[in-house]
Amino acid sequence: YKKQYLDSFISILGGVGLTLLHLVLFVLGRSSSTIKINAQTVIPIAGMLFGNALTAASLAKKVLLQNFLEDFDRLELRLSRGASFWEASLPVLRDAVEAALM
Repeated sequence: YKKQYLDSFISILGGVGLTLLHLVLFVLGRSSSTIKINAQTVIPIAGMLFGNALTAASLAKKVLLQNFLEDFDRLELRLSRGASFWEASLPVLRDAVEAALM
């Protein structure tokens, strides 16, 4: 679909941004923290977070599209038997989420 890159960008930026914000404000920002907030600590952690998020998103997207193409007949059968699109595509979505979390 047309907005897939925008949706991916927003979801990755939102997830990593909130995690990084939480890390800086509540973990590293505490007075009892032994690690100081500076570029030497925040930039590598942000890089690791973005790298993992990109990997998970690309794996999920790859598995989702591949499973939709391979299981098209089963999806169509579920839809013809009265299932909603969400109910019919739930097994494919579960496989994609499982692959992204591994």
